[in-house]
Amino acid sequence: MNEELVKKIEKYTILAMILVVIYVAVVNPFIKFKKNENTLKNAVKKYYEINEAKLPTGRRVATVTLQTLYDEKYIEENLQMPMIKSVCSGDKSWGKVTKVDSELKYYTYLECGMFKSKVDHEGPEIKLKGDLNMTIPRYGKFTDPGIESVYDKKDGEMSIKDVYVEGEVNTNENGTYEIKYTAFDSLKNKTTVVRKIKIVQVLKDTVKKETKTGYYVGGNPDNYIYFSNNLFRIIGVDGNNVKIVSDKDVGNVNYQGMDEYLKKYYDSLSPSSKKYIVKSKYCNDKLNGKDLSKTECSSYTEERDVYIPSLDLVNKTIESGLSYMILQNIDWTANGYDDKNAYALRGYFNDGNVPFYPQEQYNINGVRPIITIKGNVKIKSGNGSIASPYDIGDTDRGRPGDYLYTRYSGEYLSVDNELFRIVETKDKEATKVIEVMPIMSDEDYLTAANRNNKGGYNYNPKNHKSVAYYINNKVSTYIDGSYFVRHKIVVPSYKKHVIYGKETKTTEYSVKFFAPDAFDLYNINPYEDRDYWLLNETQTINLTYIMSEIGSIYDDPEYSIFDKHGIKVCGYLNKNITIVKGEGTQDDPYVVK
Repeated sequence: MNEELVKKIEKYTILAMILVVIYVAVVNPFIKFKKNENTLKNAVKKYYEINEAKLPTGRRVATVTLQTLYDEKYIEENLQMPMIKSVCSGDKSWGKVTKVDSELKYYTYLECGMFKSKVDHEGPEIKLKGDLNMTIPRYGKFTDPGIESVYDKKDGEMSIKDVYVEGEVNTNENGTYEIKYTAFDSLKNKTTVVRKIKIVQVLKDTVKKETKTGYYVGGNPDNYIYFSNNLFRIIGVDGNNVKIVSDKDVGNVNYQGMDEYLKKYYDSLSPSSKKYIVKSKYCNDKLNGKDLSKTECSSYTEERDVYIPSLDLVNKTIESGLSYMILQNIDWTANGYDDKNAYALRGYFNDGNVPFYPQEQYNINGVRPIITIKGNVKIKSGNGSIASPYDIGDTDRGRPGDYLYTRYSGEYLSVDNELFRIVETKDKEATKVIEVMPIMSDEDYLTAANRNNKGGYNYNPKNHKSVAYYINNKVSTYIDGSYFVRHKIVVPSYKKHVIYGKETKTTEYSVKFFAPDAFDLYNINPYEDRDYWLLNETQTINLTYIMSEIGSIYDDPEYSIFDKHGIKVCGYLNKNITIVKGEGTQDDPYVVK
C-alpha cells in the first residue's frame, strides 16, 4: 500500500470519527430533543382535549406545566436527553394554548439542560424609576417612584398600565417592605420585579416625633437607650445630634476631681462606641443662688467628649415636679456656687421646691455622665422602654466562648449566682469586678474596730480586727473563690478628707477579695437601707468612709469606726474566664466559667 493511500485512509478515518462524535454529541441529542418536544406537544393537546373546561376564552392563554403532565400520567416517563441523562425541567417546561381567529393554537417550551425550545418563553422587561432598594426614615413619607417602561421581545412596547402593582409600605413601623411589579406578555409569560423599601428609625427623628419640645420630660418616659453596652436615657435633640445621660450614677468623686474622673470614664467606653460621640460644649454657669429654675445657659465649656448635667438642662426635663434626671441620691451638677461650693441634685432630700443645693466641693457625690452622640444614627431595635431599650448597634454583645477580658466596663455578669459588674478589663489580664448587691444578713454587719497609730481607721487585710481581714478570708462562704485570683490592691490613705487623687500615702496588699474604693467606677448603691464599708483610709479619729443607704458616700463622725456596716465585694477574675451565655445586661447577665 503506497504512502498516499495510507494518508487518505487516515484522513477519512479521522473525518468519520468526527462525524460520529458530532452525531453522538449533537445530532442525536438534537433529534431526541425534537422528539421530546413533539411528545410534549401531543401531551398538551391530549390534556386539553380531555379537559375542555380548562381551555381559554377570548384572548386568554391557558398553561399546563410538564410537571402536571407527569403527575396526571399524560406522559409516562420523564423526558430526558440521551448520553448525559439530563432530565427536562418539569416546572420550567410548559404547553400553552390560545385562540387565534377562533382556532386553537398550541405553543410548547421544553428545557432540558443546555437544550431549550426557541419559542417565546421570557416575560416582558420591566424598568422602574428610582432605585430597586430604598431606605426611608421612620415617620417619613414614601412615594412610589413608579415604572419607567415595559418592553417584550415579541410584543414590543407595552403599556405601564398593564403592570400589576402589589404591596404597601408603613413608614410608622420599622422593617423591610416589598412592592411587586408584575407584567405578562401575550403568551402570559410572567415577569416580576421587586422594589425593597427599608424603613429605618433615625434617632433624632424619633426624639422629635415623641417629644413636644425636643426633650423628654417627666418621671419615667420611654427614653431608654443602650450605649457602650450600658443603659442610658435620651435627654433630647441638640441641633443635629442627641444628648443622652447614664441611667444611673457611674461612680462618685469630689467636685474638684470631676474632669479627671470623666476622662477615666470616657476611657472605659468601647472603642466602637466612641466613634458615635460628638465633641460638644456643655453649660457650666456659676449661679451663686441665682435663678435656679432657669432653662437657658450663658456660659459653656470648651468642646469635650463627656460632661455632667447642668441646672438648665435638668429644668427642661421637669414636668409636674418630676424628672428622670433627678435620682434619689446626691449627684453633682455642672454649676458652681462659689469657690468652695457647687450645686448638687438631691432627690432624696428634695423639699418639694427646687432639687438643687450647694455642697462643699470636697464632698464625694454621684457622677452621672452626659454624652452627645450623632443624631443620624439608625435605631437597630427596641422601642425605648425599660424592657426593650433602643439599640443603635454601636457595640456587639459578648458571645459564648469569648474571654471576659475582651468585654467592657459596666457590663453585668453572674459569678456563682452572685451579680457583678465589670469595673475594668485589661488585655489578657485579670478582670476587676464589683458586686452589685451588698451582703447584708445580720451576721454580715461587721465591726472594724482597729485603728492605726494615729487613731484613725485602718483597712488592713492582715489584721484580724479589720473588716478587710473578714472580706478577704470569709467571703468564700458566699462566693466560690476558684473564679478569682490573688491580685495586688492599693489602699490609699488621706490626712482628713478623702479627695480624688490626693492620697498622702498608699499601701499595697495581695488579696483575693476586697472592699470597693470610693472612686471605683460602678461603685454605686441603688438599694436603700444597705450601706457598706469602703477601703479608703483616713487619719482622722472616729472618721471613716462608707457608702450610705441612699447611694452617697459619707464621711460624717456619726458613722464611727465602731459602727457595723455591710460589705460589698470586689475581686479580680481569672484571665481564662469565658462567657457561657447572657447579654451582659442586669436582667440577662453574662454567665461565666
